[in-house]
Amino acid sequence: MMGKKILASACLSLAATIGMTSMVSADGHEATAKDLLEIENLAYCYALGADAIGNGKVESDPLAAGLAIYEECFAEDATFGIWPAGMPFNSLSFPDRTGDMPPAIVIEGREAFAGMVNGSFSGAGGGDGYDFVQHNMTNVQIEADAEKGQLNAYLASVHVIHGEPGSPMRCRQQANGTYSMKVKKMDGVWKVTSLDLAQIAFDTIIENGKGC
Repeated sequence: MMGKKILASACLSLAATIGMTSMVSADGHEATAKDLLEIENLAYCYALGADAIGNGKVESDPLAAGLAIYEECFAEDATFGIWPAGMPFNSLSFPDRTGDMPPAIVIEGREAFAGMVNGSFSGAGGGDGYDFVQHNMTNVQIEADAEKGQLNAYLASVHVIHGEPGSPMRCRQQANGTYSMKVKKMDGVWKVTSLDLAQIAFDTIIENGKGC
């Protein structure tokens, strides 16, 4: 059900032409337009899963809601490398995890990743957590054949904590960066097998009262 909704949204985007390259695999098979759309969908699927985890005001079980979406777009054993804002990396696109500028954290498995996102958004490390988050994925670029490929997308996300009714917003933070994903067709379904985030900025835009 969710996958169909995501695919519908992808079909309304540029999708079929700009930023997408179809290559030929070793056995001579080329990615189809449908393959490219489904790969593009993975970026939006990720964003919807992250938002479900961060929307604590409207989700009764944010972690379960987000993980259910992640199961549609990530392989069970997918890995995740995170370079927070301020950490050096050697490339915005597919930064090297093993060189002299490694990520702050590497997470193995989509369930563990969902747990990390939940901890970050819910304030598990201290604080109240966000009321809402929203991730926007743009400038999607894809290279793929019929079996595997890679995807890059720009991130612009907002994270908010509301104030008292009728009062100014307590906290608004904004993040920007680049997501790089390796993808593979598994049992006929495209899945992300690895995701890297090179974050270039994370800033507090508005802060009132108790703040962020």
